[in-house]
Amino acid sequence: MHNKFCIIDDQLVVTCSFNPTGRGAARNDNVLLQVRSRLLAAAYNAEFEELWEGVFSAGDPTVDPVMELGGTPFHVAFCPDDGCRELIVDVIDGAERDVRFLAFSFTDGAVADALIRAVHRGVSVSGVCERVQARRWERCTAVQSAGGDVRADGNKGMMHHKTFIVDDETVMTGSANPTKGGLMGNDENILVIRDGRLGASFKKEFRRVWTESTPWGTKKEKGRLGT
Repeated sequence: MHNKFCIIDDQLVVTCSFNPTGRGAARNDNVLLQVRSRLLAAAYNAEFEELWEGVFSAGDPTVDPVMELGGTPFHVAFCPDDGCRELIVDVIDGAERDVRFLAFSFTDGAVADALIRAVHRGVSVSGVCERVQARRWERCTAVQSAGGDVRADGNKGMMHHKTFIVDDETVMTGSANPTKGGLMGNDENILVIRDGRLGASFKKEFRRVWTESTPWGTKKEKGRLGT
């Protein structure tokens, strides 16, 4: 159960990658979103009730996953109930100009293939991967080899983000890492939000992480990994 969300007074949802730990607050790179909406809170409440009743890694699909909040389109998905892998792939496949991503753990082949398809159709793909996750099944190298610009994070703690920014205005973020376990097995939540102002905020964070990063696969990175 890898969710990180709170529902307050049936109207405020607090969610994303942040674990309520000292390290999560003080050292790791994280996202925390607050959204005030009874519609969104109802969707999260339904998921909470399933978990409360002991229904894990399963459950009913979200009844109304697509909504408009204050003129902003939202799509909420709970994994594995709502086809999270397919949602991420569909959003990436719809990219026209650029995809930026920040990934703590990235091992899912379908998501990697979507990024590679984006590169092949001329979309600019750039991303930062958490360097200590550079293990046997990582997909960062495959995206880099296809022509994506991939770097390793420079945070002395953890780069714990799970975020995609598409065409500057569509943000996908939440608790789910792009891994088979995260998308197909764990209880997780993902938000897809189309909003230029939010996209600008996430691009600012992307640039900050990017500035601290180093090229993926360099000796500096391998030395830190002890390989």
